[in-house]
Amino acid sequence: MDSGQPRPRVWVVPLVFALVGLSLPVQMIVKDHLGEPYPGLFQPAFSSVPRVGNTVEFRTIHFEVDGRSIDKKRLFPGPNPGRLKRLLEAIFPPNGNSPNLDDETRARLRSRSADALGIEPQILTVTWERRRFDPDTGKTKVEKKLSQYRIDLTGDSL
Repeated sequence: MDSGQPRPRVWVVPLVFALVGLSLPVQMIVKDHLGEPYPGLFQPAFSSVPRVGNTVEFRTIHFEVDGRSIDKKRLFPGPNPGRLKRLLEAIFPPNGNSPNLDDETRARLRSRSADALGIEPQILTVTWERRRFDPDTGKTKVEKKLSQYRIDLTGDSL
């Protein structure tokens, strides 16, 4: 039997759309006059850049094979910069502790050095340095040598 009133599912959907539609202008007014009613989500801040006066200090690692410079990406291809930095810090600690170098890693370094430079490598020199960059002049200078490792690619570490 029909009671003359519309069935609930017929008028509920338009009512929900109307309420949502009318709430949008109310939300805009609240935001404009009161600010956000809920806290925003933010990513953690990047760490600050260590500045000394108008210069920037940073730490870097340098590789040489038998006195010839070689790019770290040639020796350690693959990892993204963040992972590569952590990997290099683990293998060659910047604080001067003993290098964590096993025979397999030494063999890979020997092979990649030979491929990159076209020579049979003998000594790999790894140097951590603190450098200072001056944005006004665009020049970088070595501030301090933090640690240095001499790795015999034919045998044990020196």
